[in-house]
Amino acid sequence: MNYPNDGTQESRYIWNTQHRIDKGDMLPGQATADIGHVFPDKDFFMNFDWRSDKGLRWYIDITPKLGATTEINLDETGRIDTAKTSPVVIARLKKCEGERYLFRL
Repeated sequence: MNYPNDGTQESRYIWNTQHRIDKGDMLPGQATADIGHVFPDKDFFMNFDWRSDKGLRWYIDITPKLGATTEINLDETGRIDTAKTSPVVIARLKKCEGERYLFRL
């Protein structure tokens, strides 16, 4: 997850990779990453939740692919930048089940 230098606010994030939780902050110009399993089974999951100080919140489920890198680029507002993120990667993202708020690109 890459946040551009021209980002407008700090974001807080939570990675949940198969119940392994990592929390942190991401300032403009920074990035965060996590690793999945080499051989993910049908029950493997990876979720990424990020929010801004202004109350914007996004939550995505990332479908892993063996040997693939999933590079997601954000725009200055914290939304997924569809011009800089591969369509192949975007196709592997989906709204997390049971969430009240929407997956927003």
